[in-house]
Amino acid sequence: MQKLDIEGMQWAAKFDPNVRSMHVTVREGRAAVYTNSTEGHVRDGSLLTGTLYLGSKRVYGRFTQLRQEKTGETFPVCVELWFNPDRTRGVPRSEGGDENTAVVPNLISVKGVWRYDE
Repeated sequence: MQKLDIEGMQWAAKFDPNVRSMHVTVREGRAAVYTNSTEGHVRDGSLLTGTLYLGSKRVYGRFTQLRQEKTGETFPVCVELWFNPDRTRGVPRSEGGDENTAVVPNLISVKGVWRYDE
């Protein structure tokens, strides 16, 4: 985290950078998002991998590894899925989905955290 200079930083990411739709459908479990801007020493287009958790009203994500775009260098990280407009953890579920899937905005925010809170 210190090497990447992202602790406390919040920046844009996308679930699927190749989809033009404003929303995507996600499932609980292993997930990946792509950074959509540069922050600290993280390049635009870098891959964050971790786990998504589906709540009744929000989707939460904890990402534990970052792979830099172009160099492929990997770093352990503590990055969470955030919702920029209200600056809260997780993103609100949109209409659609079911108990196993959720419809969420494709463009989201992620935030570097020192540790994951319960």
